[in-house]
Amino acid sequence: MHTAVIITVIVLNAGIGVADLVKAPFVLATSNAVDVPPSWLPVLGTLKLAGAAGLLVGLLGFEPLGVAAAIGLILSTSARSSRT
Repeated sequence: MHTAVIITVIVLNAGIGVADLVKAPFVLATSNAVDVPPSWLPVLGTLKLAGAAGLLVGLLGFEPLGVAAAIGLILSTSARSSRT
């Protein structure tokens, strides 16, 4: 069960990371609504892709990197939710 959750989180973070990098219209609308400048999107997209890659590497056997990636993703989510 936990493997399916990890794979889902990898796919979702990779997808939104790519959307950030290409500045998809829904990303621009959301970032505008929360006062995030479009110039930040490439950095945020890269960090999301790095988190997804870290989870994948952790799932494939290097668990410390997977744990670090999971912590980073959790902290970024809690920082966003405390802002609203």
